[in-house]
Amino acid sequence: MGMVKVVLNGKEVEALEEETILNLVRRHGIEIPTLCYYEGFANGSCRICVVEVNGRLMPSCITKVSEGMKIETESARVTEARKTLLRLLLKNHTHRSKEEQMRCRVCEYAVKYGLEPAPVMPDVKVDDTHPAIIFNPSACVMCRKCVIACGIDQNNDVIAVIGRGSGTRVGFDLDTSMGMSSCVSCGACVDACPTGALMEKGWVPADKVVETTCPYCGTGCQVEYGVKDGRVIWARGAYGPANEGKLCVKGKFGYHYVNSPERLTKPLIRRPNVPKGPLNGRPIHEVFREATWDEALDLIASKIREILNKYGPAAIGGIMSDRSTNESIYAFQKFMRCAIGTDSIDQSATLCHEPSAWSLAAQLGFGAATNPIRDVLNSRTIIVVGSNMNETHPVIAAYVKRAAKQGAHLIIVNPIHTELARYAEYELLISLVRMSYYSPQWPGT
Repeated sequence: MGMVKVVLNGKEVEALEEETILNLVRRHGIEIPTLCYYEGFANGSCRICVVEVNGRLMPSCITKVSEGMKIETESARVTEARKTLLRLLLKNHTHRSKEEQMRCRVCEYAVKYGLEPAPVMPDVKVDDTHPAIIFNPSACVMCRKCVIACGIDQNNDVIAVIGRGSGTRVGFDLDTSMGMSSCVSCGACVDACPTGALMEKGWVPADKVVETTCPYCGTGCQVEYGVKDGRVIWARGAYGPANEGKLCVKGKFGYHYVNSPERLTKPLIRRPNVPKGPLNGRPIHEVFREATWDEALDLIASKIREILNKYGPAAIGGIMSDRSTNESIYAFQKFMRCAIGTDSIDQSATLCHEPSAWSLAAQLGFGAATNPIRDVLNSRTIIVVGSNMNETHPVIAAYVKRAAKQGAHLIIVNPIHTELARYAEYELLISLVRMSYYSPQWPGT
């Protein structure tokens, strides 16, 4: 990609050919207000990112640089244009709560440019039929980011612009309530919304935000958790190579187990003379007692020594959780092999993942994916065999659906009909029959 020279706020700088003015000014540390901008997708509907280019007002998010451009980001004309746009947006802009107003970038920019933010009116009509999301139409400014997030990025095709003229608005499916729609609760619309019109129920500001990896599956989605008083109170997608800001329902709304009172946070030791077996409705404290970590680890170590001395290392085996990190699993197998002296170790994903790992190793030389997930978008043909990834790995399914929309040949081979088949060119429904022969080349037979 070549370079061009432009004048940015009176200073000559180099820019990449075909990059937008918005990307250029951000690379030079200049902040421009945006409402409708969605990373990686052209929109340009709100015009709040307007700049002056060679004496003309242009939206920076969709205007590409060219040789000799003279760009002003904070001229008097630009400032007045942004204030005019904000006044128009604020005219019919109302919030239902102070928390919603805190999420609103329109109100934030209004204060920045010396205008009054939108009023808070708790009695405004909202759509609260969804179990996790609330929609306030009066806070919507028709930026269309939720439409891009739902229909183009996540490819769930639930949110659309409906109506004409002054009646144009955001709607769900065939103009139904959000709770009655086909929404899969990925939360992409909530994370994208710049005004709080789409918002998690019960959202409150956090004391701090922590970025980590979603613990639910092996996709590797980056997620930001809002933490208040030591508790996780909300989650949103972070921009990582695996998900590029996307999450599924589990990553977006499945964090509550962290705060569950039923979650074990301390080691438990069985009480004396209590036989092993199911609780059968008994309170857990009647069967187990709380212990310190030192006491629990000392007990485990003594039991291991007792078994080793009596039966030898072959009598001990270990199973590691497939939700653990690679580092934890490595440390576990090292402990079992070196400290205990046994090779009887496994992890709980073997039953479902061993055939796929074996197949991948046979074909690619390695029992896991060898390409970034986003490379699905470069594929001409995609074959999905025995997977209901819309349920198991929805973020990966979003890339597959997007590739199919862009023209890739999608072939589904499955014993059951899945939602992903809606995007397939061919769907092959196969019958499962019991194999009566033994194949030494297939694991588990």
